[in-house]
Amino acid sequence: MQDPKTGKRILDPVERAKLGLQVIAMSPDDATAAIDRYVDGKGYDEEGVAFFKDQVVIQARIRDEGAKLLDTSGQILRLVAGAFVARMPKSGSNGDASGA
Repeated sequence: MQDPKTGKRILDPVERAKLGLQVIAMSPDDATAAIDRYVDGKGYDEEGVAFFKDQVVIQARIRDEGAKLLDTSGQILRLVAGAFVARMPKSGSNGDASGA
């Protein structure tokens, strides 16, 4: 596809999807380099390519921050569960488990 304003090629949705699947698991630097290799010398609109690169970098940041959040949530759950277990009455300590 071509941009009617600039006459340069644009990354159409199918190309963006295919390229996105290739770079989704890469680091932002590796993904940017892969995108640069893909568009090199093919006359793509620089502004559209830069926008796509920004989207890929944002997605990587979201993935990384999500992993940190998941890790933090696990730590909080461990602390809460540990505190809950520590505060539970010990059964059999007075010889009568019924509490009477």
